[in-house]
Amino acid sequence: PSTSAERSPMAATLTRSWLGRAWRAEQRSTMATAASLVGSEWRRELTKAMQAAPPGAAGRSPFRLSMQVKGSDEAALGTLHLAAAAPLSSSRPGNGGMRLWSYVSGTAAETEASKLALGMEIKHASFNTGFSGAKLVCAAEQPIEAWSGDDKQRLMDAAACMLTELDGAMFTGCDMNTTTEDMDYLAERCPFVLAAVGNPSCCPNAATAHGVLGALDATFSGEVSGKRFVVHGCGNVGRTVALGLVERGAEVLTVDLDAARAALPGCKMLDAGGEWWATPCDALVPCSASGLLTAERAGQLQCEAIVGATNLPFASEEAQAVAERELGITFVPEGITSAGAVIVDSIEYWANDAFSAAAPPLLYSFTAHVVGEKVSRLIELAQRLNVPPSLAVPLVAESDSSSPVGARFEEWRTSHAAAAASEPALSDSASRELLAR
Repeated sequence: PSTSAERSPMAATLTRSWLGRAWRAEQRSTMATAASLVGSEWRRELTKAMQAAPPGAAGRSPFRLSMQVKGSDEAALGTLHLAAAAPLSSSRPGNGGMRLWSYVSGTAAETEASKLALGMEIKHASFNTGFSGAKLVCAAEQPIEAWSGDDKQRLMDAAACMLTELDGAMFTGCDMNTTTEDMDYLAERCPFVLAAVGNPSCCPNAATAHGVLGALDATFSGEVSGKRFVVHGCGNVGRTVALGLVERGAEVLTVDLDAARAALPGCKMLDAGGEWWATPCDALVPCSASGLLTAERAGQLQCEAIVGATNLPFASEEAQAVAERELGITFVPEGITSAGAVIVDSIEYWANDAFSAAAPPLLYSFTAHVVGEKVSRLIELAQRLNVPPSLAVPLVAESDSSSPVGARFEEWRTSHAAAAASEPALSDSASRELLAR
């Protein structure tokens, strides 16, 4: 396929990077130096280290690869962009879902792809999934609702060509407007797909949702019952999050442009056209599109925390600063809270036999457990350092030398089963209720 990468072989171009492991090592070294200081100077230096920009961020773009996607009539359907936030190789492949979206311009699509890739790098580094951060974004030339089934297959065919050319240096899965069915089709054309292909009962969206639930449990120290949450976006992820909060005894307010999706049992709907962001609540739970919170909206927030699944929920750095610094809202970054799908990808890749044999609820439970532990540690460190959690994220990143999180699933499953066996047996009715869940 024709790509925008001019140099050959392609592997040589994969060393172009915006955020690599070298930066993380340099950042840790800076933090170690800062930690040797005392008093307020120590805190200032540590904060500067955590805010440090990746090398070359000014004046140098992350690696990009682009390919035009054409329909059966040779008309352009869109442009498929790959952005990588770290050097890609088969020993540490890139991993990120494929997003289909309409953008105001090609530049806007490339910019979002790069930002999403950086966000994926944070997820992978935080949990040591064994992958590097990357993202596939298809900028649609026509309204997505007008895409036919054949158009979708054309996109998957183009993605298969791109992934095959990368030869194991990139794996993809579902994202906005791409489905597990799309991934099944793609997996028939190339082996570089991680979307629960080996365990059809497992849903990546559900894994993401359970990770968010684990993050919310940790944010409120397990005391979710009786608290009020506003869930924005009630699609495959948001629906599961909202219903999970209802099960935990929370008051849940839902918002969605499609009112039918927001009409969930036990939830109260808010007007999507109103100022839902200004609703008093314990936490705003964004599970929808990027750039949701502008600076103006951020200034009107009345929540204690923002914990959700949306990648890039703030429209700008200014908006995030308003929420965190001016209003003192606890924002737990999506690089931690929405990592459920990449954790499951890590299991699928590094412990495939265990993944294929595992019941989905066990995979979701592991995801919630891992994310919850990480969020608890992040919030504790942020409170001790008196900085926003978003600044402390590098401090909870796992070393590349540790075993990937997916490789640890089997050990956790064994200990989890042993703990369950030691608990008193449930009654028949309670067992049926648990199985139904």
